[in-house]
Amino acid sequence: FTTDPSIKELPDAKGKRLFYLERSFSINAFLDALLAAYGMTRDDLEMVGIGSHTEGKNAIIEGKTDLYFYTLTPWVEEVVRVKPLYGVEIPPAISKKIGELAPGVSSGQWPAGQYGAKETTTQADWLFSLYVREGLDADLVYDILNVLYTRHDELVNTHRYFKLWTPDRGTMAISAEAHPGAVKFWKDKG
Repeated sequence: FTTDPSIKELPDAKGKRLFYLERSFSINAFLDALLAAYGMTRDDLEMVGIGSHTEGKNAIIEGKTDLYFYTLTPWVEEVVRVKPLYGVEIPPAISKKIGELAPGVSSGQWPAGQYGAKETTTQADWLFSLYVREGLDADLVYDILNVLYTRHDELVNTHRYFKLWTPDRGTMAISAEAHPGAVKFWKDKG
């Protein structure tokens, strides 16, 4: 996201300041794949690693950064109440390249009207992963995965991400050790 309407695609941001969540494995993997898809590296931008989403949100509101690399979520509405915010276009061909480097990425859109967007912007969507705490009951984790896989057709109507997440792509974006309940589910599933 950017507050600078002249930044249409990432190459337009060369030399600009970009805030990103430094400790997030998935954000860093996605960011590196995005840069590589454009033939860029972190050296092409002024990269500022931050420790929390709140810090990034405040930085964009306060004008401390040109871009903030984060997912499209309701926080965007909070920002657009204070200043205009623009999506940085990621064309489908670039999303495809990103997906080859970081499985789980596909092309999507930030539709006009959603979270205050003035116009529709083509984006790259990162599939969500389900993370659970280590001590959570293995049978419960097994049951959750069973519902995700066996009732996917019903879940599609509950949230837009279920249109992107499909059972055949369900393990593409995993970036942590699998829970014992998940391991049992996948073994039973074959």
